[in-house]
Amino acid sequence: MRTFFFLLVFANLVFFAWGRGYLGGQDGGHEPQRLANQMDADKLRVVVVGEPGGPSLANPATAATTATTAVPVTPVAPAASTAAPVTVAATAATSAPAVAATPVTDAATHAVSAKPSCRLVGGLPATGVGTLKTALAGVGVTVDLRPPAETSTYWVHIPPQAGKEAAEKKAAELRQLGVTDFYIVKDEGPSRWALSLGLFNTEPTASGFLQGLAKRGVKSAKIEVREKSAPAAQAIVKGPADVLDKRLPEALAKLQGATVAPCP
Repeated sequence: MRTFFFLLVFANLVFFAWGRGYLGGQDGGHEPQRLANQMDADKLRVVVVGEPGGPSLANPATAATTATTAVPVTPVAPAASTAAPVTVAATAATSAPAVAATPVTDAATHAVSAKPSCRLVGGLPATGVGTLKTALAGVGVTVDLRPPAETSTYWVHIPPQAGKEAAEKKAAELRQLGVTDFYIVKDEGPSRWALSLGLFNTEPTASGFLQGLAKRGVKSAKIEVREKSAPAAQAIVKGPADVLDKRLPEALAKLQGATVAPCP
C-alpha cells in the first residue's frame, strides 16, 4: 500500500514536469518560443486614424478591420479655428447697444422736460393773479391763488392813562417794582398814554411774560391781539418744467415787483 502511494506521487510529479515543459516536450507556451513563432513581425506598423494611409472614422468597416493594428488618436482642433468666431461675437455684442443709444437718450430728455414742476410766485398786487392767469392760459399750467398770510402780534401793555401826568405816575410805579423796559405811547390815537411793555409773535410767549410781570406786582397789564395782513398775494403755478421756464418769466415781466421761487 505504501509503495502504491509513492508510485502515484512520483507519477504526478513527472506529469507536472512534462506539462510545464521542463522535460522538453511542450515549448510553445513560453514567451521566447512565442516570439520565435511570430510570422512577418517586421511588417507590423502603427497608424493614426484620420492620417493619410490610415483608416477613416467616417468608414466604420475600415475602422473595425484595422482595429487590431491601428491606435486611434483623437485629433486636436487648432486654437485659431475657434478663436475667430468668439472675437466676432464679442465685437457684435459690444457694438449692438450703440445703435439704440441715441433714441434712449432722447426719450430720457423728453421725460425730464415733461416732468411736472411747481413755482411759487410772490409779491403780486390785488389784480396780479388775474393778469398771471390770462398770460398763462392755454399752455397746460394751473394757477392757484394763495390768500395773503395774516400775521398776528401780541401786545403786552398797561391801558391808556387819563393824561401825561397819570402815565408818568404809572411809569414811576413800574420802576419801583423793578420793571424798566417800557415806554409811554405819545402818538395820537386810541393807544395814547398807554405804557407798552412788549410785543410778541406768539400768544404763549406773551402770556409767559405777563405772568412774570404779575409776580413782580404789576396787576394792570394786559394782552392785546393785533392783526396784520401781508401787503401782496401769492400764487402757486404748476405745469411742465420746460413750459414754466419759458412762459413764466414772460408773464412776470408785466408784473412789477413779482418774485418766483420753487414751491416749498
